[in-house]
Amino acid sequence: MRIACNKNIWAKIQKVLFFLACLFVASHSYPSSSNSDEIQTSEPTKSTTLRERVAKQKANPQIIEIFNSTLFDTEPKEEKDTSFMWLHDPDLKEKRSKIIGSKISSFEAWWKIDLEAFLLDAQFNFTQVVRTKVNSRIITQITDSFFIQAEFELLTGSGSIQKVFQRAGETSGISQREILLLWKATDWLIIQGGAVNQGFLESPLLLGDIAFPSIVQNIEIFNGEEHNLSLSLQQAIPTSFAGDNSIYTQDLTKTPLLLTKSFFWKYHPESFYKVKFNSSFFHYNPLPSDIARESNFYGNTISGEPSSFRYRYTGFYFILEPSFQISSKLGLKLKLHYINNISKIEKENLNQSLLYGLQIPFDLTENIRLTSSFEYFKAQPDASVGYYNSAKYGHSNREGFIGEIVFHFYNRNIEVGFRHMRSDDLRESDNDEDDDIGNQIYYLLFLRTNYAKLY
Repeated sequence: MRIACNKNIWAKIQKVLFFLACLFVASHSYPSSSNSDEIQTSEPTKSTTLRERVAKQKANPQIIEIFNSTLFDTEPKEEKDTSFMWLHDPDLKEKRSKIIGSKISSFEAWWKIDLEAFLLDAQFNFTQVVRTKVNSRIITQITDSFFIQAEFELLTGSGSIQKVFQRAGETSGISQREILLLWKATDWLIIQGGAVNQGFLESPLLLGDIAFPSIVQNIEIFNGEEHNLSLSLQQAIPTSFAGDNSIYTQDLTKTPLLLTKSFFWKYHPESFYKVKFNSSFFHYNPLPSDIARESNFYGNTISGEPSSFRYRYTGFYFILEPSFQISSKLGLKLKLHYINNISKIEKENLNQSLLYGLQIPFDLTENIRLTSSFEYFKAQPDASVGYYNSAKYGHSNREGFIGEIVFHFYNRNIEVGFRHMRSDDLRESDNDEDDDIGNQIYYLLFLRTNYAKLY
């Protein structure tokens, strides 16, 4: 009797365990729209997408997944089911992966649009414009190992612009942001050549979003579930346009050269935090006099006629960005950027730049996020070449702060935000009445979409 009773009890326990297992499987059989590690975009979810075709093949196709033109995956990653808010990471959104299928005829096109109301009040620059930017990105596969990636921007605007100098791509018209030929030499080596957008270095205090003719070797050192290590070597020709100021270029110089060696590390465990660390070494050969003359108005120290940079530009740059999950709806991201020009400079306090940042994303609903951020920056006069670094931080010789509020509407694939920047000239003036001349005030109201698939 005892044996029969024990068998009945065991049979009931088995049924209960089977029932609980069914509940567990059912609860995990539907993908969560707010708790997935996959970045939410407007990418179509039809079965005809390249991602799904590749997933169905379950083979080893030739795939390139591009995050910042340096990190590549050879296989599609499985979606992870977590309870963290990395889903709507604002920094990854603009670097949304573009997947190339295994067929030679593979072709994909993406586009986005920005509407901006912009005001800038500075010593040599007063701008009040409403402008529209339309970006298109194309990725196609030529052979199993060769790919082409191109991005163009159409910029139109109306308003009042009073400016001494403008960089290439700042005026109305069509400009190329990037044109690349990528060669997948091995599973761990990608070589790309063409007009490479320097934003892939993620170093705005050193280089802004400007394209240089260059060759880049991307070496994947390690690609694991939690760690990603890669190395990028670049040989570039810094863009130079004398334009209307060619009369000041009295002495032709040799072709300028920029060399960068960059290390990228990402640590993303299935936990409440993740970390990104980038480090770059840079070296410029002597730059032409037209770049020196224009960089004088962007804060660099210039001497002689024709104009020339007083100092060389060789140094290192690093960024450290840890992110934390405070709660299911609240996050925190810290940012530290530092640049040091190690060339011999006569005076102190001329060769370093730094940036501190704080970003707080908060999910108001499943599809609406409010992100507030604050940044303090100090860009000393000769830490980097003013003509090439980011205008967002006033180029060089400036100290100030940036405040920004952005509403992300992920179900509509748009975001609306406001940014304010205020900075001062670092060089002291002998005349107290000139203290306000170096002030720079910047307002930006914007509505923009994320990349949406055209084809």
